[in-house]
Amino acid sequence: MGNSAFEKLKPALISLGFSYAGEPSKYSPDPEKTLVTALSLFQEDPKLYRILLVWMERFGDLIHVERMATYFNHLPANDRLILGVTALKLLNRGDTRFRTLFEKIRKTKPKYDLPLSGQDPYLIEKNGLDPEFQVFGIKTAKINPSDSKKLHSRKFVLENNLWLRFRALLGTNYRADIAFVRTSRLVDTAYGAMKFLHCSKETSYRIWGSLEEARVEDFIRVG
Repeated sequence: MGNSAFEKLKPALISLGFSYAGEPSKYSPDPEKTLVTALSLFQEDPKLYRILLVWMERFGDLIHVERMATYFNHLPANDRLILGVTALKLLNRGDTRFRTLFEKIRKTKPKYDLPLSGQDPYLIEKNGLDPEFQVFGIKTAKINPSDSKKLHSRKFVLENNLWLRFRALLGTNYRADIAFVRTSRLVDTAYGAMKFLHCSKETSYRIWGSLEEARVEDFIRVG
């Protein structure tokens, strides 16, 4: 993935609150898919990774970790390792929701087979070793989150990403996600929600039924 991949992803990142020049996506992008895709650009754009770290620290309560975990089995080893490192960084900063994701990835023993700019001895001496990368057997200079000025406000995020606004309203869980895809008409059945969100059949049908019973569309109108 090169610069064209970043340009394609940029409107989705802006809608999440990354303060790049440009317009946010007209549609609320899948938050976890957007973040995991951004992680795959780690090699090409280290600055993006540092902004992603500060985003996850600042807006981490809006990340559905259980959904993020559904992606890791389909990632190549390099991207899986970066996701594991990221999960550990957030766990070490006190977000215990990432423990299960980190443990799952560590058990797969992912390898990173590309050279890292942070492996320059001068950078390691200057910044010290990154403790989370060390857990995965990689010696590279410590990577810290970017300045929070690289992000828009929470108000901007909730105004420009309806999916995350549903989570702010209903909690970061499958109820919010199913309510969003249902009222946005991205799916029209419980089965469709299950496939779209990669959740279990039991979860999808149970929540879909309760939203149907509550006539959720009478309370939440989209568009």
